[in-house]
Amino acid sequence: HELRTPLAIVRSHLDLVVNDLSPGIPEKPMGMLKTAAESLVRLERLIADILDGAAADDARALPKGQEVDLARVLKDLHADTLPGAARRGITLRLDIEEPLPTVSGDAERIERILANLLDHSMRSVGKIDPAVFLSAALEEDRVVVKIADRGSAIGALRAAHLFDGVESPRGPGELSLAVARRLTEEMGAQLSAAANEDGNLKIVKWAVWRKPE
Repeated sequence: HELRTPLAIVRSHLDLVVNDLSPGIPEKPMGMLKTAAESLVRLERLIADILDGAAADDARALPKGQEVDLARVLKDLHADTLPGAARRGITLRLDIEEPLPTVSGDAERIERILANLLDHSMRSVGKIDPAVFLSAALEEDRVVVKIADRGSAIGALRAAHLFDGVESPRGPGELSLAVARRLTEEMGAQLSAAANEDGNLKIVKWAVWRKPE
């Protein structure tokens, strides 16, 4: 609470300036303010990751059975991330198979999982093809989300350990991957990584929502 409250205040003030007062601000300062706002969002996620990582051995259970409109989560995440990706010269594409079934989980944590995975892929893009592809489709009885980048190919060993626990050695920005794995497992989802002709893939599989009887 002591960490999040001041950040929430700063974020609300930045959002007010960026969204409501932008016509009176020159382009260069406005660009700096937008970058600051995006960095603040990443900082809020990092704090949440640290707290969740510290609680990895806690008996606290995460919500599993709420109905979540995953298509809406993906569209909102894509819209929120697109401006920052463009400023970094990254093409961000979204492909959702419609209609996409709702899934079982917790909306806030699903959004954070996908944001963490997407942020890592954007950090990993290559200079030759700086693009990230975000897709979702129904495969058998699971809704599958794939995030692909065409950075340096990860080998099978690297893919197998990409989401290792927080106690394992982590590279820059990779704490979020360990937390993403914990959150997906707590919600009964599956998270994996692979490399093929489409690039480096992060794959999340969610159970389709079933109304409790």
